[in-house]
Amino acid sequence: MPGDNRIDTWVTMLHLARITERRVFGGFYGAEILVPFVGIDLRTPGGTDDKTQIGDITISPFLVQWTDGQLFGKPFFARLNFPVTLPTGDYDQARSANTGSHLVRFNPYFAFTVFLTPKLEFSSRIHYLWNGKNDSAPFSFGAESIEPGDAFHLNFSLSYATSP
Repeated sequence: MPGDNRIDTWVTMLHLARITERRVFGGFYGAEILVPFVGIDLRTPGGTDDKTQIGDITISPFLVQWTDGQLFGKPFFARLNFPVTLPTGDYDQARSANTGSHLVRFNPYFAFTVFLTPKLEFSSRIHYLWNGKNDSAPFSFGAESIEPGDAFHLNFSLSYATSP
């Protein structure tokens, strides 16, 4: 329909991780890097804006994974991670669609799984997200800078095995 706005996006993520045999705080030391390949196709009545490039890269030079723990006598697995996202993606104030955010993010998290019974498990990931400041806000925002702010968020699941 005339006057409609449409945006189509896709992301393919390259995730390289290494967990070593080296113990730190009783767990195994590791590191990881995530490289997103981002495609954006923005269609507006005023024109189109297409871009396919590398997005903001996330690195984590320090993570610890515990694989042999016990919690209240139950099998317990956990990970503590300190990922930092760098503003490596393409960014242009004049564009409506960018593959980068033009700011730094720090998103440490603690993830765990506990097997309550041989068939029942509970898992969670608890995050804190800190966002830096973008001093080159998109022109369409009408601001000199933007700062998304901080967030505390989590997810969890409860799973039951119904078959071997």
